[in-house]
Amino acid sequence: MLGLSACAVALALATIVLESAIIEYRVIGSVRESLPGLAAHVALYIAVTVATCAVYYGVLRLSSRGLATRRAQVLAIGVPVALSVLLAFRAPQISPDVYTYVVHGHQLVTGINPYVQPAKEAAGTPIGAELAQYGWIAVHGVSPYGALWTWIEHQVGRATPDIPRQVLLYKAIAVSSMLACAWLIWLILGRVDPERRLFGTLVFLWNPVVMFEIAHEGHNDALMLLFLLLSIWFCLQRTAAPSVIAAIIGGLVKVVPLIFLLPQAVFLWRSERNRWRLLRMMLVGLCVGVMIGIVVYRPVWVGIETFDGLREHGRPSVLQSTPGALLFYLQNSIRYDIAVRLLSLMCGAAFGAYLLLAALRIHDERSLLRACGGIAVVYLVLAPGYWPWYIVMPVALLALAPGRGVVAVVMAFTFCARLVAPIDNIRRNGFYSWTDEVVVTTIIGLWLPATVYLVAFGREIATVAALDMQWAWQFVGRTWTARKIERAA
Repeated sequence: MLGLSACAVALALATIVLESAIIEYRVIGSVRESLPGLAAHVALYIAVTVATCAVYYGVLRLSSRGLATRRAQVLAIGVPVALSVLLAFRAPQISPDVYTYVVHGHQLVTGINPYVQPAKEAAGTPIGAELAQYGWIAVHGVSPYGALWTWIEHQVGRATPDIPRQVLLYKAIAVSSMLACAWLIWLILGRVDPERRLFGTLVFLWNPVVMFEIAHEGHNDALMLLFLLLSIWFCLQRTAAPSVIAAIIGGLVKVVPLIFLLPQAVFLWRSERNRWRLLRMMLVGLCVGVMIGIVVYRPVWVGIETFDGLREHGRPSVLQSTPGALLFYLQNSIRYDIAVRLLSLMCGAAFGAYLLLAALRIHDERSLLRACGGIAVVYLVLAPGYWPWYIVMPVALLALAPGRGVVAVVMAFTFCARLVAPIDNIRRNGFYSWTDEVVVTTIIGLWLPATVYLVAFGREIATVAALDMQWAWQFVGRTWTARKIERAA
C-alpha cells in the first residue's frame, strides 16, 4: 500500500505539470508545425493517465482482498484525503467554472441577478478583467444552478472580495462535501454490505476524476452529490420525510437528485406496511422541501424566467453529449429546431423508460442501490451535455453496489474522462474546431465507456427488460379478458 501511495503522489504532481504544459501550448506559426510538440505533451499525459488508473486499479484490487494491517487501512483512507486537501490549495487549471461562481457572487453583491444577466457580460468589467488573468473565459450565460447554490455564491462574495480567497472557499466546500460523500458511502455500505464497505469507499475516494475535478477544479457537483447520498441514506432508514427533503435540497444545487425520488419512492412503498403513514410523511417532506425552495428562491425570483439557464442546459445543442453529437449530423438533414425537438423526445423517452423499468425492479436495499447506479449511468449517456466531472455522481452511486462488473465500468468512465479532460483547452489554443471536439469527446468520454457498461451488464438489462415486457403483455391480456367478460355479463 505504501508503494501505491507514493506512486499516486508522484503521478498527481506529474498530471498537474502536464496539464499546465498542454494548456499553455499554443499554435506557433501553423497548426502542422505545432502538432509535433503538442503530440509529445499529449503522449506523456496519456502515459501518466494510464499509470494513474493502474495505481487506482491496484488499490481497488488490494482492498478487495482485504487490508490486513491497521497501517494499510490508514494509508488507504489517509492518502486520498491528504491529496485532495493539497490539491484544493492549487488554482484550477482545466475548467473556468469556479471563476464563474465568483462572477455570480460579484453580481449578487452588486445587486445584479445571475438568473437575468449572463455571466459572460462581466467580461467588460473590472472583475472580468481581473478574472481573465486567472484563466476565466467569458462563455457562460445565465445561471443554470439552483437557488441554494446561488445563495452560497452570494455569501462567499460577501465574505471577501479577494478572488484567490473566494476560490479557496469554494474548494473548501467542494472538498468537505467530497469527504462527507465518502463517509456516507461508508455508512450506506456498512448497512447493506459491510464486507465491501472499505472497498466501496475507496472506489470513490481514490478515483482520479473525483480528486482532480472536485478538489483541484472546485466543481459544485460534490455538494449536490452529498444531499443525494444523504437522501438515499434516509431512504434506507425508512424515513421518508428527511429523504424527500434531502433530495429537494440537492435539487436546489443542481436538479439531478430529483430524478432519484422515483426509485426511492418505489422502495419505500414496497418496504412500508403502513402506506397511509408513508404517504403522509412523503407529503410532509415535499411540503418542507417546497418551503425551503420558496425561501431560497424568493430573493432572486423573476418569474418563470428564473429557470431560463436550466432550460437552456436541458435543451439539446451541438455540445459534447449523445444528443449533441447526433444533432451535429441531423442538422444537415432536417431543420435544426425539428432535430432538437426530435432528440429531446427520443432521449427523454428512452431515459424515462429506463427509469421506470429500473424503479419497478426494486424490491430490497441492494436492488435500490443497483438501480441508482444504473440510472446515473444512463442519465450521463443520454443527458444533453457532458463534461468529465459529470462522472462523479455515477462513480459514487456505482460504488454503493461494488462488484467486478462495476469496477470495469468505473475504470472505463474514469480513464476516458481523464483522457478528454484537456481537450477543450487544446481546442481553445487553436488546434481544431468545436465540432471536432464534440465528436471526439462524445466518442471517447461517453460512448466507449458506455460500451463497456453494455458488455458488463447488457445481458442482465436485456433479461430484465424481456421479463418486464412479458409481465406488461400478460397484464394487458388479463385486463382485456376481464373487460370482455364484464361486457358479456
